[in-house]
Amino acid sequence: MKDQNREEQVKSKYPNVDLNTCKNLDPSVNKKFIVWIARELEAGNLPQDIGPTVELFVSQHERLKKKDIYEYTAKELEDELKDIGSSNRANRKKKTIYNTKFSEMIGNHQGYKLYRILTRSAAQEKGKNTRWCITMENTNYFLSYTSDGSVFYMAIKLKEDSEDNNKLAFLVRRNEEKQNEYVSCECYNVKDVNLKTAYVNSTYKELVNAIKEDAPKFKTIYDMMDNNELSLEDYGKLFEEEIISNSY
Repeated sequence: MKDQNREEQVKSKYPNVDLNTCKNLDPSVNKKFIVWIARELEAGNLPQDIGPTVELFVSQHERLKKKDIYEYTAKELEDELKDIGSSNRANRKKKTIYNTKFSEMIGNHQGYKLYRILTRSAAQEKGKNTRWCITMENTNYFLSYTSDGSVFYMAIKLKEDSEDNNKLAFLVRRNEEKQNEYVSCECYNVKDVNLKTAYVNSTYKELVNAIKEDAPKFKTIYDMMDNNELSLEDYGKLFEEEIISNSY
């Protein structure tokens, strides 16, 4: 299919989806995935998920059960890529060493330790044994989500167990025009199930209130760079994670 035909297909089949967004999310030279991307955006999937998922498909498609991206939904593809990532970690003999400095505990609430998560390696360390895409190695999910000023918190039970709510991840959106005040959050359990807002607000009220209070104070890595609050060693660690290589 020629590039122009794909673009026309997006316009005709998915008129409510922005074509340029699809093209920006497609890492291929000839933009051969834009129709799939448009389909998944139309279905309600977030661009922050779709972009890194397509990148992973390009690099890992030979290891997938199905080689045609159109045979997957975005969620199905992401889940299978997670399984490949888990297999990679299980087969790796060398123990992964995480840069743990970039997580900050801000308190204990409702039997959980609550952390600010500043980098992908911190997400990997605190989010071990979960299905969260931001914990996947060598991926851009974390950067994709936080590039617009959103931030992550993780809550870990003081007495860890095998229940689905043993760990919780909160994706928090802030209003940068109003001193980063809290706008909303999404909460995910260990199995990466997006918990309903009403349930989260009632069941985890203290955690949510703590996050609301802390959100304006949350300094991202980029805030720290702008304020010269990082050491040369810190910059080295961030460069290793490819957090600063494209922007600083």
